[in-house]
Amino acid sequence: MAQAAAVPLASLPAYPKFVIHAEPNSLFQRWGKWKRGFENLMTAINVGNQAQKRAILLYFAGEEFGEIFDTLPNTGDTCISAIAAFDVCVSPQKNVEFEIFKFRQAKQEPDENIDTYHTSLRKLSENCKFADKDREVKSQIIQGCVSSKIILKALQNPSQTLDQLLTMARSFEVSEIQAGNITKEKDLETVHQIRVGNDPSSGRKCWFCGRRYPHTGSCPAKGKSCSNCNKLHHFAAVCHSKPADRRSDHSTSMLNKDHSQPVT
Repeated sequence: MAQAAAVPLASLPAYPKFVIHAEPNSLFQRWGKWKRGFENLMTAINVGNQAQKRAILLYFAGEEFGEIFDTLPNTGDTCISAIAAFDVCVSPQKNVEFEIFKFRQAKQEPDENIDTYHTSLRKLSENCKFADKDREVKSQIIQGCVSSKIILKALQNPSQTLDQLLTMARSFEVSEIQAGNITKEKDLETVHQIRVGNDPSSGRKCWFCGRRYPHTGSCPAKGKSCSNCNKLHHFAAVCHSKPADRRSDHSTSMLNKDHSQPVT
């Protein structure tokens, strides 16, 4: 097999060292991010030889990484074996039963949509070693979602897949949002109508003549006697008094003239 051409160090682009002791609690996650970036870089500069990639890996990772790496078993002579050896070193030891417990306790939050809840369950299931991850996630969605409609629909169709359940749940969420918007608009319109009906300045009809308000001039009822109660300044169509006694029509009319207030 032909030997791969040497890659001059000067031609290598800059890449950050892997700092091991910066945040011990996030070591595994940071290592995963660092090695993904390294693999992307190797692809970009077209380095495919495993021995070369291993050497560049150790060069980029830095002295601190190298000190630990030299103590590891089964590092091999390829980049793949070197990465696998360090994966074992930094991989956190998980208590599977506790991970399953955390998964079972995960409930959908009131303001959390079904896709966000599904993503959260996916992440929690990574360390549970489930034989059928989709089945377990589907079961937890049914048990932990906040919508009773989704639960009922899922129980009515137990043979549906996880993808079918998610599609149905999304449809319910969209319908509930749309229904809420419609109800909100109706409530606002009802409030508006109540306010308009209680406000004589913005009402559709004048309290004194029963015609459209505001008037272009004086109220048509100004100075007019009501044929129902004989009082001034309103028409019988909007009168709220009981019919007056005909024998007191004249005296009532005269009394109103003496004590009446101007109407505009």
